[in-house]
Amino acid sequence: MRSAPIEAVLSAVRQRFGSDSLTYYGSGEAETHGVCFRVWSVPATVSVHTQEGALSDGLYDIQIDSVPPGEYIYTSVVSLPTLLGLIDQLRQPLGKWPMSAA
Repeated sequence: MRSAPIEAVLSAVRQRFGSDSLTYYGSGEAETHGVCFRVWSVPATVSVHTQEGALSDGLYDIQIDSVPPGEYIYTSVVSLPTLLGLIDQLRQPLGKWPMSAA
């Protein structure tokens, strides 16, 4: 069963981008403190973790990975509103994507 913070992420993504917008990517129900997913029309995966619940409330360790997998595009510890904003950016042309040194 997923933790409340991870369920909050999934709920917020569905609310913002549509209830059918999210598909799991290499992630299962047994993961308590993390999830990996894709958002429709975004050619990247988003991994979200709470570091086994060790992060402060409202913060998430994220990795955005290329599809097919191979290189991280963005890694950071962010709030839920920031994560949703990053997904918004991923829906834009590649030149407007967030980038960070992995």
